[in-house]
Parts: sequence; structure tokens; C-alpha cells
Amino acid sequence: MAKKIEELDRNFAAAKPVGEYVYRSVWEIPALEIEGLHPGTFCRMDPAVLPLMSEGVQELAWHTSGGAVRFRANGKRFGFRMELRSGGDMSHMPRTGISGLDIYLGSGEGCRFRQSTQPACGATLAEGECLLPEGGEEVTLYLPLYNGLNRLELGFCPGEEPLAPAAHRLEQPVLFYGSSITQGGCASRPGNAYAAMLGRMLDCPIRNLGFSGNGKGEREMADYIASLPMAALVLDYDHNAPSPEYLQKTHLPFLQRILESHPDLPVLFASKPDFGRTSAAEDAQRREVVRASYDWMKEQGLCAAFLDGERLFDGPLADSCTVDGCHPNDLGFYRMAMAMYPLLKELLEG
Repeated sequence: MAKKIEELDRNFAAAKPVGEYVYRSVWEIPALEIEGLHPGTFCRMDPAVLPLMSEGVQELAWHTSGGAVRFRANGKRFGFRMELRSGGDMSHMPRTGISGLDIYLGSGEGCRFRQSTQPACGATLAEGECLLPEGGEEVTLYLPLYNGLNRLELGFCPGEEPLAPAAHRLEQPVLFYGSSITQGGCASRPGNAYAAMLGRMLDCPIRNLGFSGNGKGEREMADYIASLPMAALVLDYDHNAPSPEYLQKTHLPFLQRILESHPDLPVLFASKPDFGRTSAAEDAQRREVVRASYDWMKEQGLCAAFLDGERLFDGPLADSCTVDGCHPNDLGFYRMAMAMYPLLKELLEG
């Protein structure tokens, strides 16, 4: 029988915690700041409104994409253990992105990747520990992109308590609404989804409402988004609109419903990045629908920016930015974040 790779190369084996920790649920540790989730739940939306949404959104809302746990650790290490909702995998996305827990140290633009979990294939339980520099450090945990959590616990050495994290430069979140690309498919790690990258670059919380195959601009979703606090909106759902005609019918009304509750909200519009993969003519139609909503905002004297999706992957190796011609890999997400960053920064400052 062939040996497993971790038997041949121990660098591929998931490390087990060696420290002695006192574990508690993240909901039981007062100093933690938990972002991108409905309070007290591992759901990206208020569970009470889910019956109003499509069947797909009802399930995908429990995927924790955009969820983050922040704190300041004052010891030399901490442990973590989690129970995933599913042990399933996808054929074109690493399990570290689907079900992994990313650990970053530092804050804001100084936030740097430290390590990621490596959940075993088919397993729903994962654990690990993180060693810290002397004197403690700011910690951000990014939660799984295409899986959910039943339980997440942090462990600290006896007598140690985490402290509250430093405040973000921007208090209110940037909200992202869109498709599987917005949700994070197919990043290799949660921290490499473009929304997470932008959160670090802008030093702000994020709210990821990307729903794989189910970002369709429904009125009920517009009503829900309108009820949320946010500093800016990134509107990126044309990929999931069934047709250009459907997009034409829903795009501007969806936007206008949100603006009724947030009349001064800055909005970044982005059209689909895999331009022309199936039909350049149809993609051009979709782009013009998105551009028309941008034009309408500008005519009203509102704060908006438009990003042509055909340009999102521009640069060397532009043909190497996806895993399947559609969903970005880490290079593709980096290109998207770098294209959006100056526009979002200007919108937020203006």
C-alpha cells in the first residue's frame, strides 16, 4: 500500500498542540472582537431572516467567509480547536481555504500571515497552537471560506487572559455583496480572499455577503443589507445574475433600496473578472448594466467608483489568475485587491 505523503515528508503533517491550555468557547471570552458574523452565532446573517432568503443563501450564510476573531495575546502561545459543520471538499479549492483557520499577527497594514490549519480530508475536528513573539502580539483569526463552524475554542496557558485588540482605523465595516468569487472561491487560505486582503490594507472590519451561485440581487437581500451598518459597499454580483436582462431588471433597484437607508453610502461597482470566457458580447452587456448604475449615482452627486472587470487580472501572467478560467487563485485575488484598493481608499476618504 502506498504511503501517505505525511509519512514521507513530516512537513506535511499537521502539528499537534504541546502546551497545556485552558480552553473556552470564543463566545465566552469577553476581550475577543468577533467580526463579520451575526452576534452570538457562526452565521453571516441574522438567522431570523434566513427563511425569507433563497435555499442557497439559507445554507451558504452558515459558511463563515469574512468572519474574523481578533485579540491581543499576552503570553508566548495559545491553542485552538474547532469543529467544522462538514468534512466535505471541493475538486478545485484547497482544504486550507475551504475549512482552514488562518492566523495573522500584527494589526492593520502591518498584519502578517503566521500559519494556517491543515484539517485532515473528511475530518470535522481540527486543532493546533500558535507560538508568539516575546511580549505578546495582536492576533487575527480568519474563519473558513466554504465551510461553517459548530464550535471554535481558544486555549490560553493557566493564569493568562487575552486582551482587547487595537481599534481599527475605520470603525464601520466595508460590506461586500456578490458571488462565489466574493465568498472567496478558490483562495488557498481564508486570509487570501480579496475581501480579507482589503480589510488588512484599509485596516477596517469587513462583512462578506458573497454567496456562491446565489448572489442574485433579490429584494429581500437588499432589505437586509440596508439594515446593516457599513462604511462602504462593494457591489459585485453580476456573475450570478441568470442573464443580462435579469441583471438589468434588478441591479439599479437593488442599489436604490440600499441607498434609501444609507443615502451617503460610497459604492464601488465591479463587473465580472473572467470577461469573455463564454461570451464577450454578453459580458459586455452585463458590464454596461453595472456601469449604468454607477452613472446614475454620479448623476445624483453620490460617491461611487466603477471598476471594469476585464481589467481586474491585468499584469504579468494574467492568464494564470484562476484555477478554472473563472474562480481566482491567490494571484487573481491579489490582483483584484490591488485594483480595488486605491478606489476604495479614495471613496472612504472622500
